Amino acid sequence: MKAKYNNLYKFLFLIFTMIGYSMTANANENILLLELKDGVVTIEMKPEVAPNHVKRIKELVNDGFYDGIKFHRVIAGFMAQTGDPLGNGRAASILLADAGAKVLVTDKNEIFAKNTVKMIQDRGGEAISVSGDLTKSNQCKKVVDLAIRRYWQYRENSKPIKEKRYNTTLWISLPDEPGKMGDVTTMIGENFVNISSVEMVEKLNGRINFKFNLIIHDLKNFTKLISELKQKEYKFKIIRHKNKKYAFFKKLFSSFKKN
Repeated sequence: MKAKYNNLYKFLFLIFTMIGYSMTANANENILLLELKDGVVTIEMKPEVAPNHVKRIKELVNDGFYDGIKFHRVIAGFMAQTGDPLGNGRAASILLADAGAKVLVTDKNEIFAKNTVKMIQDRGGEAISVSGDLTKSNQCKKVVDLAIRRYWQYRENSKPIKEKRYNTTLWISLPDEPGKMGDVTTMIGENFVNISSVEMVEKLNGRINFKFNLIIHDLKNFTKLISELKQKEYKFKIIRHKNKKYAFFKKLFSSFKKN
């Protein structure tokens, strides 16, 4: 398909959301000639109505941008759309996403919008969709409001979840009796606190002293563990790490002073 400027007075006005085809620029004419397999279509551009649009089309024509591009959407008696380098009507959204933009896809056809989002995501891009007909003024505000809400939901859901993890050491003195170690480790596990290592410190006067190095994901669970240890009258103390990162434990554990 080839198009060029020509001094013709006859024209066919096509409605283009994405105007198409290969065109060659000549002089200052505003007539385009499209050569299709079924005949020639003459298009008159209107620089007095849309000067920037016409200027850009001429630049693209001179660059050969429209050469070989197909009509990706045709509705008989209404419109013919072309100018999409990917040939599917989704190039603007997809190429923006490829460039790193977070794209909002709007279309009255919800399936089309969602498929476009999937294509973008399959290429490693980010996009969300909103269905609505932006050609109808009474729906514009509704679509825009929905798009804003959907955007903030997307941002909230895409935030990386930070796993909370705290480390501390619990010194416990246990009677040198069968089953006591098992009772304590079971109690720790039931409160969803992880044991990274256990060290036997000393054995003295019928008691064995241990250091439990613990990994805590939820401070509420650790607080509950400490309460249970106190209720069962275990002898223990919390060894606060010297690292400043764990200084907040001092305040947290101040309420668990032994009687």
